[in-house]
Amino acid sequence: MLLIHGLTDDNVYFQHTLQLADALYLAGKPYELLPMLGTHMVSEPLVKLRQQMRIIEFFDREVKERSQETGVRR
Repeated sequence: MLLIHGLTDDNVYFQHTLQLADALYLAGKPYELLPMLGTHMVSEPLVKLRQQMRIIEFFDREVKERSQETGVRR
């Protein structure tokens, strides 16, 4: 699970994401946390690009690992 959270987001407080991360950790579930400056809205083009690249890399890696585990070819 990839958690991306804006540190100043006031719709969902960062504390809640930390509580979720803690619960995942205690349950032995893998996750990645990417804290971002600002809210959930990303207006800076370079930051938006890096965020999107991180999401794509995450899914590419996870799908590849899952397909290798199940023997499914991409």
